[in-house]
Formats: sequence, C-alpha cells, structure tokens
Amino acid sequence: MGVQIQVTDKINWNQENCFLSGEDTERLDLMCRTKVPENAIHFNQQVPMESYLNSEYFFKASQNICFSLFETDRCPVPWVSKLNRCTKTLVFSKFNVQTYSNSGVNNVDCIPFGVDTKLFNPSVKPFRFGRDKDEFVFLTSGDFTERKNFEGLIESYVKEFNSNDKVCLIIKAHYSGFTKIYKEMCIRKLKQIVTRFNGINPPKILFLGEKIPWYDMPKFYTAGDCFILTTRGEGLGYPFAEALASGVPVIAPDFGGQSEFLNSTNSLIVNYEVRVIDDLEYLRKCIISVNHSWCHPHVPDIRSKMRFAYDQRDLMKEKGLRGRADMEKYTWQASGLEILKKVFNI
Repeated sequence: MGVQIQVTDKINWNQENCFLSGEDTERLDLMCRTKVPENAIHFNQQVPMESYLNSEYFFKASQNICFSLFETDRCPVPWVSKLNRCTKTLVFSKFNVQTYSNSGVNNVDCIPFGVDTKLFNPSVKPFRFGRDKDEFVFLTSGDFTERKNFEGLIESYVKEFNSNDKVCLIIKAHYSGFTKIYKEMCIRKLKQIVTRFNGINPPKILFLGEKIPWYDMPKFYTAGDCFILTTRGEGLGYPFAEALASGVPVIAPDFGGQSEFLNSTNSLIVNYEVRVIDDLEYLRKCIISVNHSWCHPHVPDIRSKMRFAYDQRDLMKEKGLRGRADMEKYTWQASGLEILKKVFNI
C-alpha cells in the first residue's frame, strides 16, 4: 500500500518461540531495518507504556495511535488517561467502542480485523485425532483460565452426553505453558471437572496439550463439526473467526468482540447474564478487572445448543457455509485500507 513501516520492540513479554515462514521473516526484518522520520505516525498496542509517553518519540510523532481491546464491560481505569493522551484509539468491535467510550476514553474508532481465508478454508484436509468415522466432534481451544470458562463447557458436555453417544469433545488447551508439568496440571483439572459432574459414564474427550504450528491450525478446525467456547468475554474472539473461515459453525455467547461477526445465521448464540467478576483467582492475576463485569453463560442453554448441534447436523453445516461466506469480507487488505482512511486520510 506504499506505507513505510518501522518496527521497534515494545516489551520483552513472552519468551515462546514462534515459527515464521521465510517470507514473513524477510518482511519483519525489513520493517526492523527501516527508519522513518521522527514526525511519523506512531502506533502502540493495547496501551502505551509510561516510558513511551514521556519520551521524545511521543512528542515528536505527528500522531500517536493505539490499537487496543479488552474482554470485560469496561476499559481498565489505569489505561484511560494513557489512551486519552493518544490521538486516537482503534478497537476491533463496536462492543469495545461502547465499553471504552463509556469508561471515558476519547476518540475511539473501530476498524475491521483480518483473517487469512486462504489458509483457513473448508477444503483443508483435517487432522484425524483418532476419531471414529460416525462421531460428532466438538472442538474447543484456548488458555485454561477462568475467563475461558472451560469448566462450564465441560460440565454442560458431560451432563448432556454420556459414553453411549457417538460424540467427542477435542480440547486443545494449555495451562500457563506447554511444559510437562503444565500439561499434567491441565489434565488433572479436566479430570476433576469430569468426575464432579459425570464420573460414571462420561462421553469421549480428547486432550491436546502440545503446540500446533500456526500453519497446521486449519487442520484442527476442519477436524470438527462444531467449534464451541463458552467464554465469559473476548476482546476479539479470533478462534471463532478462524473456525467460521474454515466452514465450521460456532456455539458461543456473543459478549465481547465476537459480537461483531457471530450471529444466528452462522452460530448458535448461548444465553447469559452479565455479572460483576467475583472469581478471586482471576482477579488476583488480572487486578485491573476489579469491579468489572463479564458474562455468565447458562449451563442449561449450553447443553441445549450442544444437543441441537448434535441432532441437526445438516443445519449446522449450513451455518458453517454461511460463516465461511461472512468471513470472506474480513481481509487484512480491507483492514489496511480502513487504517489508511482513518489514520492517513487517504
């Protein structure tokens, strides 16, 4: 698009290694070597650091733009004053436009995100995962945290189905990390939940605790008949977008950024109520969420939606096709063009 980009480190946040293709590595290296004028437009992510706000880079920039998102009903209080020092805050959903604006953040605007519909598509040959041919497969993935609400999902699944049903739940999850000790902790938690709600004849569950390279993730999605995540809140809900792009329908609440693209034609929307966050373990880890609210999905409705998906397979396939068509408009090119309009006035 003709825009010069210089990339600089923000913070040493994560030591995980990530494979990049040769093309991606070359482009990233070019952006790291590129030098732009001091009065260029500066972009930050989530919230600008105090050190940046007090640096000469901040004051010399022609504009300071911040990409941000958050999963609850408001923007964290410590972020508001920092974001208000920026020229504009860009979020990815009308949900966050409302939550940030209601929290006192000025100049909030929405831009679309992008999903690679060539990489994620229904024709990708799936992983087999040892599934039986006639099984209906639910997929889920994410960090095993309180916000993702795996407990509510597993409770619903093992209460609604049993070992006599031709059904399988594939859980791709990690608990803080991917080492052996973290995988064992995750497995213990899963077993405890299953035992608590159906320790006699639970339905089939497969646990994936290993990393799947990004280029193989499409095989994960096409391995299932339905993607389900009974999350309490999402800033974006990217796995939902990847699933829909893969032609896989979704079961989820629409509290969060996913409300931008989940609807009754491509998904089964789970009922919920919004409550103040009272999970002390979560608040201990995410203290900026104190006094925030998120959604509490209704277990009976999760069960009902899972049973409907299991029984109405042809209808769910139609929803998956609709979701694929919906995702084809969410391209990175469209996102880039919107940034050119709203930031560069091109």
